[in-house]
Amino acid sequence: MSTTVSRRKIDFLRHIVNRVLASSDVPQQFIDDVKKLVGKAEDKYKFDAFSGDIRKLADYIRSRDFDDLVTLLKSNDKGLEILKKILEEAKKAYSDIPEIVEAIDERLKTLGAETKETETRTDDTAVVREVASALSSKGFKISKLDEKNKIIEAEKDDIKVVLTDIKRKDGVLIVDTIEVRNLQFKSADDVAEKISKLSS
Repeated sequence: MSTTVSRRKIDFLRHIVNRVLASSDVPQQFIDDVKKLVGKAEDKYKFDAFSGDIRKLADYIRSRDFDDLVTLLKSNDKGLEILKKILEEAKKAYSDIPEIVEAIDERLKTLGAETKETETRTDDTAVVREVASALSSKGFKISKLDEKNKIIEAEKDDIKVVLTDIKRKDGVLIVDTIEVRNLQFKSADDVAEKISKLSS
């Protein structure tokens, strides 16, 4: 009798999810929550390798239930990294099942786009804070700081400045004002210096 485990007997929850979670440096409660969510999905979609149909894993990966798993994993700093590893391991394990590979590729593509968008948003938020700090150092009082929508309102003497759509692109800091769009600056200090001259 052969001791080789059939590829179809590689179980998503027990052999992939649990193994990746066990090697990750995250709290036990977080691990338990992830296992519980995947366990519920296994009962619902019947994709366990022993008594179900592993091909149904594709349905789970494309479902709103998997969206819930993504949301849970994103609540931890290392969650997206863990999720990508789970999907990559599953893709290797089920490489002979086209519908699963296709579903994983679609999900990985979506996660990649989300990661890039998050990184861009985080960078823009930091730029808004830099400009606000530079304005403050020039004696401006910040009356509104909206990092999410990239808006700063600042006052100095009788001058009120409204900066919008603050972002960094290709090393250049780009700012809109009420009067002019796409003003380009070398740095946050450069913004503050030139805005300060307007008020002097």
